[in-house]
Amino acid sequence: MAEGVVLTRAAALLTLTPAGPSPTGSLSIVVTAQALAEYDLLLAKCCVDIDLADVPGGVQHTYEMVTRPIRLDTLSSDPAVVIRAIDIVGRTDLVMAVRFELNDRFKQRTSVFRHDFGDICLTAESPVATRRLPLSRLPAANDAT
Repeated sequence: MAEGVVLTRAAALLTLTPAGPSPTGSLSIVVTAQALAEYDLLLAKCCVDIDLADVPGGVQHTYEMVTRPIRLDTLSSDPAVVIRAIDIVGRTDLVMAVRFELNDRFKQRTSVFRHDFGDICLTAESPVATRRLPLSRLPAANDAT
């Protein structure tokens, strides 16, 4: 992970795939990681559960996340994004991405990292999806840009 780079903001970008009746229930989205090889951390979360009835299909919605600033070089592995459906009855199809704002304290600049996870299917039988966020691919702070 890049030395001196701090996660400062996060957002979930969510689009419901319009298919069939309007979905019911809600979604919870969190970003977790392990630091210093043994501590599980909550890096970001949506401050409220996303009510699926209020999300029209086919339109991307952005949900700002409550973020705990952390230096990425303290993480032992890539973070995981966990999407959990609550009280859904049928199938819920969505397209999801996350956007992170990163502050490089050595180079005094801010950059944005966006990662698209593509299609995600949640059902009552399988209400949780976990996707890895490849932050380890970020260049080191001393790399030329």
